[in-house]
Amino acid sequence: MINTNDKQHAKELATMMLKALASKAPSQPVKKAITVNLAKMLSTRANYQVRQLIHKKMLQDLAVSKTFQQRQAFLFFLEALIPQISIAHFNQVYMEKFFDYKDEVVPQILL
Repeated sequence: MINTNDKQHAKELATMMLKALASKAPSQPVKKAITVNLAKMLSTRANYQVRQLIHKKMLQDLAVSKTFQQRQAFLFFLEALIPQISIAHFNQVYMEKFFDYKDEVVPQILL
């Protein structure tokens, strides 16, 4: 995990990682590493703005994206996040988007 003591630095770092996830450039292992770091930031940061930024980007952009790569990044993120948060939090914030994937027509991410 990347150590981010400064709140502004943490926000800038999260923004850069989220932009990288949204692009097609990073390879799958790089995307997984980014999602692990974002999940760690989300579960350990006291900075409300950083947590909201991550939630918003994941739920409003990546989870509902038309591109397979961005939807896959959302699933990588959930895989990293689930062991770090409560079931109640997951149900409240992410469950609905997660269940939307059950009807996914792309065979690579069928649940």
